[in-house]
Order: sequence, then C-alpha cells, then structure tokens
Amino acid sequence: MSEIYRDRSEGTAAKRQELLRRRREELVTMPHAVRRVVVARTARIAASMVATLAGVALIAAAYSPNLAGRLSSMMPGIQPAPLSTLLSGAWLLGLVAWAISRARVEHRFAVAMSKYVLPSNDLDHDVERLDHEHPDDIARTMGHELEVRSAAWPVLAAGVVLPATALWFARMLRTHGWPVMSEFEASLTLHAKTLAMIGFAGALAAVAMTRKGLRQPFVAMIALPFGLLVSGLTVVGFMKAAPFAWVLCGMGVVTVSIGLVARMLRDERALLEVEDPAAGSELFTIRGMIRQIRESIVAAKQAMSFVKRKYWLIGGSLTALALIATGGSMLVKARHQAETAKAVLATMPQVATNQLIPLAPPSASDTPTAYRVERSGNRFRVEATLDSKGEITVPMVGFATVPESWSASLDIQLASQSPIGLVNDGAVKSLTSASPTAHLVINACEGNRPLAIHLKQDHSPGEKVVLYVSPKLEVADCN
Repeated sequence: MSEIYRDRSEGTAAKRQELLRRRREELVTMPHAVRRVVVARTARIAASMVATLAGVALIAAAYSPNLAGRLSSMMPGIQPAPLSTLLSGAWLLGLVAWAISRARVEHRFAVAMSKYVLPSNDLDHDVERLDHEHPDDIARTMGHELEVRSAAWPVLAAGVVLPATALWFARMLRTHGWPVMSEFEASLTLHAKTLAMIGFAGALAAVAMTRKGLRQPFVAMIALPFGLLVSGLTVVGFMKAAPFAWVLCGMGVVTVSIGLVARMLRDERALLEVEDPAAGSELFTIRGMIRQIRESIVAAKQAMSFVKRKYWLIGGSLTALALIATGGSMLVKARHQAETAKAVLATMPQVATNQLIPLAPPSASDTPTAYRVERSGNRFRVEATLDSKGEITVPMVGFATVPESWSASLDIQLASQSPIGLVNDGAVKSLTSASPTAHLVINACEGNRPLAIHLKQDHSPGEKVVLYVSPKLEVADCN
C-alpha cells in the first residue's frame, strides 16, 4: 500500500528552487528608485531627530540662564557662546547623522533584500513565502511605512531650529558681515519664550502631518508659495527690528516646512510606483546639470515663441514707461532731499569746538567696576552695577554733553534678566524681559545737556545690569 504514495519533498524542493530563481531575477530588475526612497526617508528621519534634540537644548539654554552658564563653564575660551554653539551643532550634527544614516540604510537594505531570496531550513515556509511575496513589493512597503515619520520629524526640527537660524541670517544682512556673537546671544535670550512658542507650533504641525490630508500634493501648491512670501517678509522684519517679525517667522517656518515635505513626498510616491529598472540609478554630474539647464532654456524659448510679437512690444513699452516714471520720481525725490539738506545746513546753528567735550576716562578715585561701556558692533554694550541707593548714571562714550540745538536719541535694549528703571526727565520707565526696549530722547534746546543714562531700582542695590544702547545725534526740533 505504501508504494502508491510518492514522496513530495523532491517536488517541493524543485518548486522552491524555481521560485528562488524568479525572485532573484525580480530583485535584479527592481527599480533603483525604490531603494533611493527608502534610504532618503530614513536619513531624513535620523537627521531631523538629531536636529530636534539640539534645537530643544538651544531653547532650554536660552530660557534658563543657569543652564547657559553651565554650558559656558564647560566650553573653552574667554567668552564662550553656548547658544550659537548649540545652533551650529544642530546643523552640523544633523548633517553628520544624515550621512551616517544613508550609509547604514544602504547596507541594511541590501542585506534585507538578499536574505529574502535565500532559502531557509523550512521548505514549506519558503514555498509559501516565495509564492506570495515579491522583492519590489516588500521594498515599496518599507518605503510607505516610513512616510509618516519622514513627514513629521522634519516639520518638528524646522520649528525648533529655523527661527534662530533666520534671526542669524537677518543679523548678518543687517550688519553686512558676520554677526556679533554677543548681540546674537542676547537676542536669543530675550526671545526665548517666542522661540519656545514657535517650537510648540512646529510640534502641533508635526502631529498634524500624521494625517493623510496634509501630505497630499495640493498642500505643497498652497503652502510653499505662501510660506516663501512670509519668510521674505520675516527677514525684512528682523532687519528692521519690527515687532511683527516673530509672528511672521512662526507662520513662515510652519508653512514652508509643510510645503517642502508635501512636495518631497509627492516626488517620492512617484518614484515608488515606477517600473523601469534603470529609474533612480542616475548620478549627479556637472555635465548632466549643464544638459538639464540647456534643456530648460530650450523649453523656455519654445514656450515664449508662442507669444505673438505685438504682445512683446506692448509689454516692453509698458515696462519702459514704468522704468522712466519710476526713475523720474526717484530723481525728483533725491533733488528735493538734497535741497532740504542744504536748507537745514544753512539754518543749522554753528557749534563751537569747545562744546564737544570728549568723555574723559574715569579717574583712579572712581570705582573701576561701577560701569563699563564698550562698542559691540554698531551699538554700545553697557555693563553697570547699581550703588547702595540702587542708582547709577552712565555717560556714553565719545562726548560728555549734547551740544545746544542738537538732540540725542538712544535706543536702549535690556540684555539682563532683572528689571531696571530708566529715568528720563523725572519719569521712570521700567525695562523688563517682557518689555526690554525703550527710546530715550535728550533735547539740548536750552543749553548743553549731559549725554548719559540714569538707571534706578529701589529694591535692588548692587544689582548688575547689562544694556545695549544705539545712539543717534541729530538736529533738535526746538520750535
């Protein structure tokens, strides 16, 4: 009776061998674009996680002076910059994590795919697995599983890193060079709460990116142009020190990050669906970049060739008229400003040289640690210690008095944490971390006046105060 039944192991082994051959052929012809999407998404997640940790540490150090002081004590140098170091570390460590993650995932992806087309000790399990699964489907599933995390983490990282970066670029444009680190550190400290609020908004946006609706292509078409416009206004607002700049910064960071992520996901979904085995195998070359630029120029020329010549003439004529009108108005305005300046100079009172009294350095009898005024970029850094009565008068560097018929305007910004009172003509204005700026005007209409600031705090004798003062000397309005 036993001779009627055949042994099924030989047939099953042959079927497994045939399935292994087919799956290996599918693995060889699998599009390279699938692998590139898996690697890109994993590297983006790793870099965003590292940048998020550094950005959170930056906000915490800006909010807590004790934490910033501890970080400074662990850094070399006379004047370490912990906040700037954390900001640069967020970008550098994120870049390193991105590069390392790409190398690791390339290796892990190759190992996972090669293990799939290798036989195991379970013959029936291999036949069942190889009969229902394909290498390209498994790789595409890996890419789709990474979509949510690759969309949420970059938005969160942008919320905690980009605002401080935008402030740095704005200061670089404002100073026309490398920003002064002390001023940049002071600005980050003063706006620590705002940075934390923008980071919280980025966290909410990252949670929202887990929803499928915000990861669709139409989101990129709406959010990206709006975000770029708001970002440009943010940089201008930072350069002009406008109060609405931080609100625009939060809006720009969230919308630009959402738009960019949605656009990347759109392109990656298209790569996951391709069937061409050579898709995604292209390498970046300078010759290829030049060829793409040339093709884009040719396509632009072909698109412009459909526009009729009369429309070009009408548009060119309107543009020329607009330029002529703008240039004429600018010329008239410049001529009017020159005539106004000549009139002001003609009526300006002459100041004798003995009225400009240079400020003498403190004598040996003065307390050398009472105050210190030193230049910091395009303004002065004032470091003063209140006396036993809680008051101190700090003269500015350059001149001891404001000449008659002149006016000195001082833009004052509090850089220390403790509040301080600023005395101006008997009135006291309180400077706090919530309201750190003040504008002081010293008019010398009735004679020379001291060019100094008077600080007062009744409840804090011996308190150390740090201010930034931007002075400007101009003709006084004595009418």
